[in-house]
Amino acid sequence: TQGVGHGNVNLTKAIAKTLGRYGHVIHPKIVHGPAVRLAEALNKGPGKGWAGKVFYTENGSAGMEVALKMAFRKFTKNSSDALLTLKDASIE
Repeated sequence: TQGVGHGNVNLTKAIAKTLGRYGHVIHPKIVHGPAVRLAEALNKGPGKGWAGKVFYTENGSAGMEVALKMAFRKFTKNSSDALLTLKDASIE
């Protein structure tokens, strides 16, 4: 709130309106239109060529946790593929 001012009335009203419109989404496959449009824009813009999915989290620490888990999973998959290739090459 320091960047926009403490107790900013316009910001508070905008947040209240948004919360009233969309509420809390519990099931991961149930999303609202703005979330879908943002995900599409992210995949077509900054994620073009390398990102095919968008994962929303409720806060920054959860986002970092998920990012690290995804990176670790990708690394281990790539590493195991590379190790299998090397193993196959050494058998011949």
